[in-house]
Amino acid sequence: MYLVFLSVVSVAQQGKDVYDHLLIKIAQKGILQASDENYDGTPYLNDEFISGTVYINEGKFDDVLLRYNIFRDLVEFKKDKQTYFLDADSKIDMVTIGDDTLVVEDLLVGKSEKPVYFKRIASGKAILLSRLNVKYREAQPPRPPAEIEGKLPRYTRLSDDFYLKAEGKLSKIDNVKNVIQLLSSPSEDLESLAKKNKISKNEEDLKKLINHFNSLQ
Repeated sequence: MYLVFLSVVSVAQQGKDVYDHLLIKIAQKGILQASDENYDGTPYLNDEFISGTVYINEGKFDDVLLRYNIFRDLVEFKKDKQTYFLDADSKIDMVTIGDDTLVVEDLLVGKSEKPVYFKRIASGKAILLSRLNVKYREAQPPRPPAEIEGKLPRYTRLSDDFYLKAEGKLSKIDNVKNVIQLLSSPSEDLESLAKKNKISKNEEDLKKLINHFNSLQ
């Protein structure tokens, strides 16, 4: 199913429903309408809407049906039969979707910074984040005579980019040695742990390393 963006002309602000107040107010830039176009793969972290919580500056909203569109870098939520989207915005502190936690941080994109969603993997004095990536390939026409049918549009999940936030600074992780250098503490213990456990640059290993660092504080 492929999603296209439509403008929201007006949003109901009546009643006490939380969606009709702050969430839709934040999402008033647009709504999503599904078309019947098919594709392979998925642009989502999870295809189905999952109950979660949205934390914003004014408070939190529980039991919201949510899913994260990695390719568009936006969180979708449902109100009745309509799907709205939440751009990464400074108003949003955190979004939990099932077991996953998304946070908004400013990231240098090109020559300027912009707020984007990160998946939070470990938290404490040092915070481990991942930037999820999906590539989109447009539909391909058939290549005669071997092919009768063309190929559907396709979303392909790429490797995550890992970031460390320590002392208020966000830094991209290039390798395990880089993580140890970014942490302002004696490195012998971390180097020993990394060597003993053969830590590499993947989510579980980096999580183990950062959790160990945070346990020392």
